[in-house]
Amino acid sequence: MTVVRDALVAMRAGGVTAMHDATEGGVIGGLFEIANASGVGMEVDESRMVYPEEVKMVAEALRFDAQAAIAEGTLLLTVRPSHSEKVIRASRGRESRPR
Repeated sequence: MTVVRDALVAMRAGGVTAMHDATEGGVIGGLFEIANASGVGMEVDESRMVYPEEVKMVAEALRFDAQAAIAEGTLLLTVRPSHSEKVIRASRGRESRPR
């Protein structure tokens, strides 16, 4: 899986300040790397993270933390607040995709 297309869509929408492919280290590892590279701390509301039902079921059955698991195909973005809605709409395909 690749996040290149999603990254291009986000950049085209504007306001992106950082990107990270969460394949290695999972979502939590990616968030740590973004914060570390930016020289900031980060508060994460894990209750707002969305995971497919299959991931939740496997994580529960095998007793592993889905936030730390490999997250191939997951792109983490930091976006200026003024552009966040535009990036969300673009990522959902409501705006034209890059060629």
